[in-house]
Amino acid sequence: MAKKEFYDLLASRLILTVIAIYLILIILNVNNFYNIFSDPSTNVSKNVNGNLSLLMLSILINILSGYGAIVGIMIGSNSIASERRGNALNTLLVKPVYRDTVINGKLLGVIGFFICVFSIVILFFTSAMFIICGNSIAPFIGDYITRLPVILFTSLIFITFFIVLSMLMGILVKNQAFSLLLSFIAVFLSDMIRTTSFAGNISLLFWMDRYHVEHVIRGLSPHGIITNFKNPFLEPSLSMSAAMNYVEPEIFRLIIFLLVVLVLCYIAFMRRDIA
Repeated sequence: MAKKEFYDLLASRLILTVIAIYLILIILNVNNFYNIFSDPSTNVSKNVNGNLSLLMLSILINILSGYGAIVGIMIGSNSIASERRGNALNTLLVKPVYRDTVINGKLLGVIGFFICVFSIVILFFTSAMFIICGNSIAPFIGDYITRLPVILFTSLIFITFFIVLSMLMGILVKNQAFSLLLSFIAVFLSDMIRTTSFAGNISLLFWMDRYHVEHVIRGLSPHGIITNFKNPFLEPSLSMSAAMNYVEPEIFRLIIFLLVVLVLCYIAFMRRDIA
């Protein structure tokens, strides 16, 4: 089932188009960074104490999580809709397999596909940044390699959340366009909650420390958790071990979000008629 899902995604023109757009957005981000880096009037390394690897990781996590959430929504929605259109789900469900096996297979296939996409993105991004920055990054390559797996793991959990959420919407709502719309609304709301105009203004209503309240409010959405994760993890004054002490609760919270929506997806798939 996982292998079938993986190859179905490779054969989907819609998904390949979305991935192509994803890569184009990465090129635009790299080009924007190049324009800033090559401008002698700016000092892009000042805010990271000269450690450009932290700036690279900041851009990378924005690419993986920001754009990745949209790609995840598209893939998750397409995963359910394509099977429904081809009546493949009915065929699978009459076979001697548990319904949760179907979800497990599709999810593993999608995650495997995304890991491949991530690998391409990271290889492309890292190569481009090294070409642009050259010797300015070389002294910090160890720090970049050390922190990269944590960035990848956190981003994968984040995107998997939206993949599963869009699959849940696809199961609950038979109209693909409407289920996709609901998924995009969820992304929009998650992104809105982390903003200063929302979390910051809400924090003004409480007498407690505003920064702490804003931090808690941001933690109510996956996008906000990524923001709470990124700030200390990429803080130049913190070592890797010190940064992990700050971000481990955020990663755990993101895993809880994923588990909740995954359980809901299992329940919906096992109890509803998805034909």
